[in-house]
Amino acid sequence: MFASEAWPARNGSEQPVVFRRRPQQPVIVTLDVYSTDFNAALRQAGAELGLADYYQPCVRPLFGMPMRQWPRCCGGRCQPCAQLLIAVAQRTGELLNIDLEQLGR
Repeated sequence: MFASEAWPARNGSEQPVVFRRRPQQPVIVTLDVYSTDFNAALRQAGAELGLADYYQPCVRPLFGMPMRQWPRCCGGRCQPCAQLLIAVAQRTGELLNIDLEQLGR
């Protein structure tokens, strides 16, 4: 039954009973960023792209938010640069066959 539909009242009154839909909750895609598979893929992606092991924890939070919220390079020569972190996250996603567009939804 849709929000615009109504059933007649059971008590004989003329007021119809209207059922309203609850707003749909967004589907949240979560990922275990501490699983063995994830750790192996992150290690491999970091090694391929030259990210030091001690910066791997900087990549994990990216998998808990939509890509549109990922940081961008500020041009301040930060280490590690956000571009490198994003490249490692994207490569990790490729290795795990993860649709990064679905993260955090």
